[in-house]
Amino acid sequence: MELKPKMTLAEVKAWLEEQGVICRLGRYRIKCVTEIDHLRPGYWAAFYLPLEAKESSVVELNDRYPSERDAWQALEDNGFHAHRAQPFNEWVKEQYILDRNAKVELLEI
Repeated sequence: MELKPKMTLAEVKAWLEEQGVICRLGRYRIKCVTEIDHLRPGYWAAFYLPLEAKESSVVELNDRYPSERDAWQALEDNGFHAHRAQPFNEWVKEQYILDRNAKVELLEI
């Protein structure tokens, strides 16, 4: 599926699933987790798409999780730390968790 300038939540969810993201429909948001072995082996990232937003947007949780179960639990917890919501099309351009070619270098200070 190609990215369109304005995508519905259903289209965004379908696109994410094509990228290997696991999505679940919740009461107020679409909850998503994905493995990030290409960035941090054995870890998972979590984010969600608010259902009530005027346009499709993404809220990415700050932390990375050592298992899929931990990532889902973080989405269930109300006390999680998250980045500010971004419109989906902007998030896609800036994010790296779905870019399987992204590399992370250890920076020693």
